[in-house]
Amino acid sequence: DWPQLVAQRQTTDQRQLPTLRGRFHDLVMMDTLCAATVVRRCPTVVYQVEQSGQGTTVIVGEQRLTVPALLAPALARFFQDQPFVVGELPGLLTPAKKVELVRQFVRAGFLTIERS
Repeated sequence: DWPQLVAQRQTTDQRQLPTLRGRFHDLVMMDTLCAATVVRRCPTVVYQVEQSGQGTTVIVGEQRLTVPALLAPALARFFQDQPFVVGELPGLLTPAKKVELVRQFVRAGFLTIERS
């Protein structure tokens, strides 16, 4: 019966609508990033880490994000699998500087926004 097939298809289509996730979601939500935002390492990110006497460089694609050794406690949190609140990053950074640091890593695709 044609009307029943159309109704079934519409219901199926609505259940299969993609959610706003991934890089596009993060870029759209970038302006709402604040100290209360929950982020986590993107589970699919491919990266390399280089250590030097001056700090740590995280390489994501063609982007190089260098973090001074002073910020090692905050950076260590980025590598864990669990989500975290931006404002709760360890270290001596102000809340605004924590947001700035996280924003760089979200923009590079290393971190993803869970809740803003």
